[in-house]
Amino acid sequence: MSNRIIAIGDIHGCDAALRALLDVIKPDATDTLVTLGDYVDRGPNSAEVIHILTDLISTCRLVPLLGNHEIMMINAMTNRREFEFWVFNGGKSTLQSYGGDLNNVPQHHRTFLNHCQKFYETDGHIFVHAAYDPGLSMAQQPDDLLFWQHVGDGFIPDPHISGKQVICGHTPQLDGEIADLGHIRLIDTFCYGDKWLTAINVETGEVLQSSSDGVIREPYTDLSNRDYQNSQPKESAGIARQNNVPPADAESDLLSLEYDGQSFRKLIDKVSRRLADHLDHLDDYPVHNSPAGAELIAEIDEPIPQQPVNLDLLLDRLFDKYIPATFNTASPGYLAYIPGGGLPESAVADLIAKTTNRYVSVWNAAPPLAQIESTVVRWLCEMVGYGPGAGGFLTTGGSIANLSAIIAARVNKVGDDFGNATIYASNQTHHCIDKAAFMAGFPKINLRRIPVDNDFKIDMDELQTVIDADRSTGFQPLMVVANAGTTNTGAVDDIPRLRQIADQEDLWLHVDAAYGGFFMLTERGREIMRGIDGTDSIVLDPHKGMFVPYGTGCLLVKRRDDLLPAFQFTSEYMPAMTGDRYREDFCEISPELSRDNRGLRIWIPVKMHGIGVFERLLDEKLDLIEVAHKYLVELGAKLHDRNPRFAIEITAPPQLSIVSFRLTISDCNLETVNALNLRWIQEINRYGSVMLTGTTLNKRYVLRICVLSFRTHLDRLEQCLAEVAESALKIVDEFNA
Repeated sequence: MSNRIIAIGDIHGCDAALRALLDVIKPDATDTLVTLGDYVDRGPNSAEVIHILTDLISTCRLVPLLGNHEIMMINAMTNRREFEFWVFNGGKSTLQSYGGDLNNVPQHHRTFLNHCQKFYETDGHIFVHAAYDPGLSMAQQPDDLLFWQHVGDGFIPDPHISGKQVICGHTPQLDGEIADLGHIRLIDTFCYGDKWLTAINVETGEVLQSSSDGVIREPYTDLSNRDYQNSQPKESAGIARQNNVPPADAESDLLSLEYDGQSFRKLIDKVSRRLADHLDHLDDYPVHNSPAGAELIAEIDEPIPQQPVNLDLLLDRLFDKYIPATFNTASPGYLAYIPGGGLPESAVADLIAKTTNRYVSVWNAAPPLAQIESTVVRWLCEMVGYGPGAGGFLTTGGSIANLSAIIAARVNKVGDDFGNATIYASNQTHHCIDKAAFMAGFPKINLRRIPVDNDFKIDMDELQTVIDADRSTGFQPLMVVANAGTTNTGAVDDIPRLRQIADQEDLWLHVDAAYGGFFMLTERGREIMRGIDGTDSIVLDPHKGMFVPYGTGCLLVKRRDDLLPAFQFTSEYMPAMTGDRYREDFCEISPELSRDNRGLRIWIPVKMHGIGVFERLLDEKLDLIEVAHKYLVELGAKLHDRNPRFAIEITAPPQLSIVSFRLTISDCNLETVNALNLRWIQEINRYGSVMLTGTTLNKRYVLRICVLSFRTHLDRLEQCLAEVAESALKIVDEFNA
């Protein structure tokens, strides 16, 4: 055979699949071979794919089209930010195929990439990597339409104005089928994993496919036998084009709401492969990515879909577009705010809980699963030193847990007459306490914010003064909130002294230990939070110090029965409750009736690893912050030697795993120094390997390093400190110049 026009879908570094196809096609000088772009990234050997294609130029008429991955690779050769973006979006495997250095890319490979065409057109066909606008000539197509939009995202009007059959790559299909949208044929099959590389003779419709290990597929039957050039789109295809997806029957087994085991395995397999790849490359992703643009947000803000969307396309959008445009909170370099870990074991626990969908608010509905949460709560009570009469429940996070504590305190201490009841907290206490008090019915003016001492702990003398003043003016002191790890500095209040004041004034003593509480697993943490076992209630966030995913908080109370007056309600449609604290009906002691089965998120990882792993990891975080503290002190001396006007002020030495600090300049006003520190943190975050956040202490803008993720170890902290130093020296040198 000769004079063929053959299109090959996106190769993505799968050299074995490409060689297998070429061995069967055997192109000669009369054939035109159109490769649809995306030769590099994701697959095992992009360098070899480019080598094969450059050799092919002497064998046949090769028409290589330009794909978005080629654009990213070309841009990666220009600057560091583009390089990081490319590696993050699939370029790591390509980089490895060139020995880990883009300087190793041969000149003829660079020439090949730079000479790829935007499109190719014949009398009957248009070949293009991605979406296009049929209302314009190919030369008039905007670049972003040609290269950056999935066909599934683009505007594809009906009828097709050019009257030509369009062969598109870029949009992955299911298991190697070829999607037929009337005048458009999608043949990209993302040749890696279990997908197929597709070649099609555009005039005869003959299809050939090979897997990434070079296996040629058995004779392939196309989805349609139509005459593409002369047929009009089917009515159903119009619906598919309207929603920019392949027809629903392409994955009918995944579209039923009633999954059987086989369909569910297919679903989980697709998702698990993407998640596994995500975890494999987590260290490579930027920590502080650019915010999503208006165009991306507009794409998501769509009308409710009337037709099904291909799952592969949804996963591509999530993992390639949506998730990257976020803070990478699971990264070891995430040292901002209070890091959340996101244990994969807990994600699996959630999968089990959500799939089995058992109801745990009422004991008799799921006794073993309700007992798992009760057991977890008991573990946490023992950790903080509460005795056998204690109890509690898991929540969505610290906000709801603190709200529940305030309600319990109100009901038990003053009942319904709380208009004059007052709550006391330092000015460093998390603002969720303000919100919780207001939601619990307290006027905003009834929350007293107490000044702090030089260590950002609540000032005991000021607290006593305010309590005395309130009593003298008719207010009723109700509750004092202690901090066991503030967000700003990690400060831990003097809990034994607060207990003395609470006893003297008949106050409910509550501890917000959402961040710091799990350091009670360590010897140093127990010393710092000495006296916490004598408090009335404690809030913990397992999604902080136990590293489980966001959405897991906890309220513990010293006396479990204090929860009943606040939350024990019923109705005629409710089943009988056990009335037994050892067979807990969580709807009787917590705000929620319908609630997640949260206990598994903690129970599974603790059972799998034992509590010792968590103890050692939290001890490591305390060690790491001491390393950071010492380094910053030494860096301050180095900066001062370089320019005596500069110094680093440690605004809050570590009490747990946070250190706050700032650059100071003599003879500069506060506004100038604050602006300089804001610039400093921006310079640090621009590297992309770590993310820090700042705060304001006594009107001074300061930087914070918070070490808490289970993935953060000495290597990433040292990288962070090196970038802190490099950016600081740059600022000092600019002043010297």
